[in-house]
Amino acid sequence: MIIDWSGYADDLMLFFDDENSLRLGLKILDETFQRYRLKINPSKTKTMILNHQYKGTDYPTSISTLGDKQLENVKIYRYLCCEIEFNKPSTGDTELTLRQDAAESKFYSLAKNLMNMKVNLKIRAHIMNSLVRSRAVYGCQAWCIQQIQMQKLNAAYMSLLRRMTKGGFKRKPNSWSYVHRNEDLLRMAKMTVSLQTFVCKQQLKYVTSAIVKDNNSIVKRLMFNNNLSMRPGPQMSLLKTVMKNENLTIDELCRLINE
Repeated sequence: MIIDWSGYADDLMLFFDDENSLRLGLKILDETFQRYRLKINPSKTKTMILNHQYKGTDYPTSISTLGDKQLENVKIYRYLCCEIEFNKPSTGDTELTLRQDAAESKFYSLAKNLMNMKVNLKIRAHIMNSLVRSRAVYGCQAWCIQQIQMQKLNAAYMSLLRRMTKGGFKRKPNSWSYVHRNEDLLRMAKMTVSLQTFVCKQQLKYVTSAIVKDNNSIVKRLMFNNNLSMRPGPQMSLLKTVMKNENLTIDELCRLINE
């Protein structure tokens, strides 16, 4: 039996097509661990059924066991600081809210320095990109998000930059419009790209690196998966998002990689 998996350090995630394969895979994993005198912690082991909302049945609380222990079947699971939701084929609002909260929390922990107008804005902007933006866009290379989600995240980020800028919230006379537009803030901070542009660049790099991988790579197989049986209606994939952003066909994208 071939088991698809993803792991980092001691965090391991397994992928299966059905519940029977899941139970068999867990049995194989448990037996492998026991050979090396290791033990899987049932309380830290969770299962999740992706796209279960299309089955028309209640979401089960457990679908497998480990020894004599029932494993919890969760609807939301945090893996490597990312929130994964069972009913979101693309990046969910829970994950993006987590990213926004993490960025804002770091910003306000450094507020005394980031909002110190005596320090050059360009220097503070570099610090913000290193310590705040990195939290806002963690894992963004694999995001598949809607335009309204990206606009919300970008607005939150620009609001933080506006707080760092002298007169950032000053409005025009008899108007609700700000004196400084977002483009002005980026220019004043000498930032070369907006948050949205940065995310698009990271996604392009990720997709191109996945395309040149071996055909057995799980990343490549998932990216080019065309199984629509569990995804009724149109869905925007990461590959389609990159092609749309770059205005390229798949053939043009492949030629670009080979150049």
